[in-house]
Amino acid sequence: MTEKKLNQILENQERIEKRLENIEMLLVNLATSFGQKEGLFDVDFILDELEKHYKKLKTEVNIDKIDEFMQKNNMKQIQNYLRYAIPVDEGISVLANITSEEQFEDLPVEEYVDVSFKYDLIQEKYADNHLFQKFLRDLEEEMDEDLPF
Repeated sequence: MTEKKLNQILENQERIEKRLENIEMLLVNLATSFGQKEGLFDVDFILDELEKHYKKLKTEVNIDKIDEFMQKNNMKQIQNYLRYAIPVDEGISVLANITSEEQFEDLPVEEYVDVSFKYDLIQEKYADNHLFQKFLRDLEEEMDEDLPF
């Protein structure tokens, strides 16, 4: 691997990390404004921003190709896991870390926690799926080839 290629990979990683930091900051704002009658933050605006950042993040990690493969191979459960449970699970982790236990219990997350648990089981189920694992390896190689260096 050339130094130029390594630098490009590190820059891409940095962009993704920055996007995740933006998402985390928005979740912090959402959690701190939760329960305030006239909070400093507009919850709808924060949710729109979260969606915008998540869409950009999806393009950087090429989730569309993964979706297409799983649709073709009838892997609806894991497709939903990647599109829905992962960001929800991350969001729950952030909210749990930045709120007190009582505040967290007041947040409407029960259904998401249930989804998160179910998808942990699904993730285990697909861990040994050779077709899916091969696809992920091929996709990773293809993404390396698509890099402009």
